[in-house]
Amino acid sequence: MDDEEATICRLRSYSVEEVARIPSQRAGKDYEHQERDGEFFSQVRNALRPLAQQATAVIVLGGPGFTPDAFGEYLRADQGFRGIPVRVVHSDRRDAGAVYRFLETPESEAVMRESRAAVESRVMAEFMRRLSRNGAVAYGLEEVKRAIDMGGCGHPDGAGEQVQGI
Repeated sequence: MDDEEATICRLRSYSVEEVARIPSQRAGKDYEHQERDGEFFSQVRNALRPLAQQATAVIVLGGPGFTPDAFGEYLRADQGFRGIPVRVVHSDRRDAGAVYRFLETPESEAVMRESRAAVESRVMAEFMRRLSRNGAVAYGLEEVKRAIDMGGCGHPDGAGEQVQGI
């Protein structure tokens, strides 16, 4: 995004999907800066809202200038976006091409690690590792109940290896 337009894209498994383009409708040097930014930010926020409700949502704002930073602060202050990671990266583009450039950076890996899907994937990998080594892991209703009864699940004191129940 920049001060003239926002392009909203969704990262799919194998592609980048352009969801919306929202013009700021600025009218030259004499536009009412605050009022127009408020309307523009509101329109972009409203277009992002359905995407942000997904469990694995991470919002990455990119583009030239200060608009992505300002919009990031705007989103973080919005109650409807609490708990959703919002990251700002700087780019010389405001279109879907900016997403492809971002995906080529090491920073994109850090953002992807934040997503819930990445967390769940790591948990499953650890579960499978423990299962393959007959480690501290339980699955199935009866086995998990037995592990809980024996005190193997969820001990906050961290003593010993905890059983992972799924």
